[in-house]
Parts: sequence; structure tokens; C-alpha cells
Amino acid sequence: MAKKILIFKVKKFCYDSPFYFADMVAGCFKEMGWQVDVFDSGHEPMQNLDNYSGRSYDAIIDFNSQLPSLDTTEDEFYLDTINGPFYNYILDHPLYHHDMIRMALKDYHIICLDDNHKKYIEKWYPNIKSVHTLPVAGSSPRIITPWEDKTTDLIFTGTYTDPANILNMVHDLGLELEADILELIKRQKSHPDLPLEDIFEEFSKEIDVPLSVVRFPLRMHAYFPVDSYITALVRENVVKSIAKSGQKITLAGHGWNKAAFLKGLDNVTVLPPVKFSKQTSLMADAKIALNVMPHFKAGCHDRIFTSMLSGCAALSDESSWFDDNLTRGENIITYSINNPDALPEIISSALSDDNRLRCIAAAGKKLCEKEHTWDAHCRILSDIFI
Repeated sequence: MAKKILIFKVKKFCYDSPFYFADMVAGCFKEMGWQVDVFDSGHEPMQNLDNYSGRSYDAIIDFNSQLPSLDTTEDEFYLDTINGPFYNYILDHPLYHHDMIRMALKDYHIICLDDNHKKYIEKWYPNIKSVHTLPVAGSSPRIITPWEDKTTDLIFTGTYTDPANILNMVHDLGLELEADILELIKRQKSHPDLPLEDIFEEFSKEIDVPLSVVRFPLRMHAYFPVDSYITALVRENVVKSIAKSGQKITLAGHGWNKAAFLKGLDNVTVLPPVKFSKQTSLMADAKIALNVMPHFKAGCHDRIFTSMLSGCAALSDESSWFDDNLTRGENIITYSINNPDALPEIISSALSDDNRLRCIAAAGKKLCEKEHTWDAHCRILSDIFI
């Protein structure tokens, strides 16, 4: 009998990426011979969720799910009315998803992007039955521009958030919370390679906050502006260093048209934001695709895989995940967020040796076609589910 999977598409955000990911998973599992049911809030009313109650599945999956807190008129969790293990595939640090992760579902599992996130969930959420690390797979464009015809030297497809706006939000919080967040930001800036949870755990001991499974993750959730600020600041510093150097760069993402430090720079091209599924075509016309990791350093961002599959040389800040999965200088170029001023020279040197850059792009593409496509990652998902 064919195995069965239920895939939820409930909440859109971030260039529609969760819906795109869900579609990729659905297609792959159909190819593997699984029976695939998909709830799509974009094409059917939320009331149709009731149709799945009482059904049985080998796996149920949602991305950054809001469903764990949904209850029924019988005062039980909606997901507990479906027979089968539920996998919440979270795409950010778990601190952002505390309210969903803490829910005491009967058969609750997490897939995350980073080994530090996995350790964090295993330590602070005893209700979760299993935790797995699996970065999101890369996506391929329909057409890859031949290397000699590429018209873009460097592209970045991430969003811009002004760090000052996050600080303004912090100032609107209560005095105690504001003081704690500003102190944690100060410590995180001094130790950018440490996970926030490590810094907060030490801070908690100093201020006598109990390190319990109730208090600690709740406090981490309240301190989310620390993670948001550091992520935004690092991204701004990286792009600012490149832009101010005179190096040509193309930016395609929400917010860059509002970045004051880019005003008047004719070496910077800001494109309108595009849907997630269209970003690959922009990368396919570039020689180098820049990646700036969110503030986690033991995983990988799908932007790296997608840039490789699009025929780009991937340029990224460091992650310990690279140690066992990539080869620096062979299939990826890396830089340090601790020294963003070195980036323009790294980029200039890479572009000056076109043959080497082309080889790096080809090696990255070969690796990803074997290990980091949706087909490859869904085979890993299938093993997790079984």
C-alpha cells in the first residue's frame, strides 16, 4: 500500500517561499509513489481543514506552521484529530516559533535548518518527540545563461531591514526588557559567532533568571529583537562595504530602495522584489551570488544551493556546516562577517580570474545536482518520516 502524506499550505510570507517549498515537497513525494494530499488556503476555505480530521497519514508537514495552536470545538488540538506524526519545518531560529513549538501535541516533530537549533529544541522543548536538521533544498532555473553571456557580476536576493528601525521598536518596550535586549545586543556584537542562546544562558545566570524549560525559551522568545537586529546589522554592513567600494552589485529584495546608504551610488542596481520562484532566473544571469546567513552558523541557507544550481559561484559568510559538506575555494567562496571591509577585495580577486570563478561555479552546480536538489532532500525527508 502506498504511503500517504498530508501537506499544508496555510500562511504566505517571505516571497511566498513556504508555498513554493510545499509544492516542491508535494511533487517529489508524488514521484516517489506516495499518495499526496494538499490543503491550499490560497484555493480553498479554511473550513476545509475539517475534511482531514479522522484520516490517517504516514507524515503530516507544514512550514513555519501556525496550526499547532489551532483547536476544535471539542477543546482539543486540531492536529491531534488527524492520525499521524506532524512535522513542523521551521525556517528561522526556534525562538521565533516558541508559541507553536511549545504546544503539547500527541505526535509532534520538528525539522530545522541548523544543528544549534536542533540542540536548542532538544534541550528546552521536552514535548517534541524528535528533531532533525535538514537545510532547505536549492531550486533550479528553467534556463541558465551561458557563462560568457552573463551580464551581472554580483547579485544578492535577500531582504533589507534597517537595523535602526528594530532599535526604535526596542525602545518602545518596557524598561527592563529594553535594558536586557540592549545588553544582549552589545554582547552579541562582541561575539557574533556565538549562538544567542549561549549568550543569554550566561546572562541569565548573572541576573538570576531560572534556566527552566518554561522560563528560558519564553525569555528567548521575548528577546527576538536581538536576533533580528544582529541579522539586519550584519546584512547592512556586508552590502554597505561592497556598495561603498564601487563594486557593481545588483540587489533584488524588499526594502533596498529605502536603504539610505545606497542613495547616489551608480554602481548599485536595485530591482523590484520578485516571487521566490522567479529569483533563480536573476541568479542564472550572474557570475557570483552573495549570501549573508541569518544569525545561525551551524546550518546552510537555501540561497547557497539555489545560486549553485543557477550556475553562479556562491559567496557566503561562514558556517560550521560547510566543514563537512562544502569545500572552500573549490565549490564555494567564503568571507568573514567579522571583517566585511575585506569583501570588495575578495570579490574583485574572484572576478579577475574568470576561469577559476567559472570552475567554482561548475563544481558547486555538480555538487548540488547530486546532493541538494528537492529530489535529494525529499529522499532524506522520506527516511525521516519512515
